[in-house]
Amino acid sequence: MPKISIGEPPAEEQDRFEVIEKDGIKIFYSPRLKIKEGYHGKIGIKLRKLLFLKWLELVE
Repeated sequence: MPKISIGEPPAEEQDRFEVIEKDGIKIFYSPRLKIKEGYHGKIGIKLRKLLFLKWLELVE
C-alpha cells in the first residue's frame, strides 16, 4: 500500500516526485507508482476527519 500523508514533502525531496494539481490541491506521487494492468476503476484520495484528527485514505 502506498504511503499517503497531508502536506508537501520537504523541499530537498520534492524533485523525487511527480506533481499534479486538482482543484487547487497539489498531489505529489512517486513516478514508480504503477496501475495494475487491466484495472479500469478509479483511484481516489479522500480526506477523513474525526474531531481534530485528519488523515488521508486511498479509495476506489
